[in-house]
Amino acid sequence: MSCPEPFQWDTERDGTRTCSYCGSLHPEDMTDIMYRFAQGEPGYKFEPTGKGYKFYANRPGVRNAGDGGIKFYTNHIEDDVAFRAAWELAIARFRYEYEKRWGTRS
Repeated sequence: MSCPEPFQWDTERDGTRTCSYCGSLHPEDMTDIMYRFAQGEPGYKFEPTGKGYKFYANRPGVRNAGDGGIKFYTNHIEDDVAFRAAWELAIARFRYEYEKRWGTRS
């Protein structure tokens, strides 16, 4: 699924860009958030959902979608090495944090 044309990238209060159709973060903004989360920068969060096409993200000063983009839909993934690398690092960090908090299941 992709967003119908024409859609545009709106700029939110925090400076992130979101899709005018679905509200997804711009891939470059999501890449930045994932890198910062993976590096352990305070206030940055990345969370997969049970839906393989959607992720949540957050950063300092963003309480909800009224303050900035908080979700990312995979239909906006571009064939981008930087995005893929950031995603791999963010997933690894998420798994580490999850296991640290909840332990591993046997």
